[in-house]
Amino acid sequence: MMRILYGTLVLLLVATAAHGEATYRVDGLPLDYALGEVYEVTLTVSDPSAVSGVTITTTNGSLSAINEFGEGEAHDLQFGASDDSWSFFWQAPADAHELGEGEAEFSVTFAGEDDSTWASYETVVRPPPIHAEDEEATPEWALQLAWGGVALTGILALAATFILRRD
Repeated sequence: MMRILYGTLVLLLVATAAHGEATYRVDGLPLDYALGEVYEVTLTVSDPSAVSGVTITTTNGSLSAINEFGEGEAHDLQFGASDDSWSFFWQAPADAHELGEGEAEFSVTFAGEDDSTWASYETVVRPPPIHAEDEEATPEWALQLAWGGVALTGILALAATFILRRD
């Protein structure tokens, strides 16, 4: 019985792969980018002959087919068919952003036959965490308020000790 179940499972896996299920892999995109860093991204697919082209877009940073970037930012890139894989370079934004800003949204569309979509991929690469440099992370008014509270608590504790102390 186990042998029949195993054989059926293998046939199902082979049949699924034979039907051309669209599988792809994206390597090189970080979760959080470093300011101005260049990342090489590689796209591979399970059946390169089924893909007639690839379109990559981003909302932040610059894309390039080679590791050279001009003055302006390029937000889209297109490739034709390939026998193996596609590689491109993404230069992360060089400027720091305010809290809640600076994300780079990526969209990769693999075109199939007759300009249909073979597969697509979307992700968001987060900006680097914001760190306070050469200054306190806590505002000055909050520090003054905290120390005022400590002083007032000390004075009230001392007063309570004298009032509640009975000889």
